[in-house]
Amino acid sequence: MDNARQHEIPVAFDRHNTGNFRMKKIEPREPKERIPGPLPRPTFQVLEKNGDLVAFFHPNGHAECRNASFRVIFDKMQRDIEEAASEALDNFEKGR
Repeated sequence: MDNARQHEIPVAFDRHNTGNFRMKKIEPREPKERIPGPLPRPTFQVLEKNGDLVAFFHPNGHAECRNASFRVIFDKMQRDIEEAASEALDNFEKGR
């Protein structure tokens, strides 16, 4: 599901962005030693043209909207991202 979200986040942004915002992908820092746990994944930040952070999305499903001017787009993106994650889970379960 994280892979599906990671793929869908920028796709959903491109689909719904009105041109007033830009997306920045922040890659995770590589640990010096391998440790057990979830795979490190990027964070996707949505910024206004002036550079102010309005929202962020994590492939694990956590997302936060910090500015009302982005709320409509945020809600549409969340719907698309979670639909992609749900479809990935369904496909995984059918493959068992």
